[in-house]
Order: sequence, then structure tokens, then C-alpha cells
Amino acid sequence: MRFSELISDTKWISPRLNNGDWDYWLVIELMDWYDTVGKNESPAHYHVNLSVVVPSQAPALTMAQLVKDLPDSLCDNIHAIVEALHSYGLGAPIWQENGNKSKALLTACKRFANMEASLLFGFIMYRPINAVGATEWDWIKGRTMPEDDIPWEIK
Repeated sequence: MRFSELISDTKWISPRLNNGDWDYWLVIELMDWYDTVGKNESPAHYHVNLSVVVPSQAPALTMAQLVKDLPDSLCDNIHAIVEALHSYGLGAPIWQENGNKSKALLTACKRFANMEASLLFGFIMYRPINAVGATEWDWIKGRTMPEDDIPWEIK
């Protein structure tokens, strides 16, 4: 699978993928810890993360805000929409690693995307992503807490 550059040397996007129900994209993000928190506080020099973004599963309110935030010329550009959703935090992280060699980290990330993520996508998405038990499926829908499905009544 070939990833296209989304943002110069920091984000890449996969071609459109489909799990049988909807289209999704994989986004690779490279972060320089030294620039972010400083050399003394960083666990390593670089952090690479692979996320799944599913525009059709995004909450309606998020999509409404996205349409307001994006220039009119980009509202039909799926790469701009995927990048915006990823920036809003609606990318479910399925792989991440810290290290001192960015090329080695990106190679490992792409290897994971080509093998495990494509063959075991459904199983990967069922993993708990946080301490309260929300899964990747919950995350792409903007539900970071398992209780987000429970209708709460304010009295």
C-alpha cells in the first residue's frame, strides 16, 4: 500500500480502503518529541502513530463544524476532510511507537499497515483503546466513553 503525503513530512494518507460496510483511510503521523516537549522530557526523538479515519461514521455535529471550518474549495476534497477529522481527534490509533530513527519507525508502521491492519482490521478495531474500555469502533464515532450510547436525562 502506498501512502500519499498529506502534510509535508509529518502526515501521510493511504488510498481509500473498504471493510465491506464503509470506506476508511489510514493516516500516519510523525511527531518530533524534541520539538514538542524538549530533549530532556522526551521518551525518544520521534513518535509515529497509525490511525483509522472513517468520515461516514463521524458525528453529525463534528461534520457540521468541519464544513464551517474548511474553505469551500476543500469541502469536496476527501483528503482534506480526512485530515480535518484526524486533527479533531477522530482517528482511532491502531499502532504507535517511539524511537530515535524516523525512517525505521515509518517502515515498521507501513509494514503493520500492509500486513496486520489489512488482514486483521476487524479484530484490531475491537481492542480497548483507553482505560474505560472504549474500542476503536467507538473512537471513530467520537465516543470516547462506553457510556456515550446511554441516553442521559438531565432533571
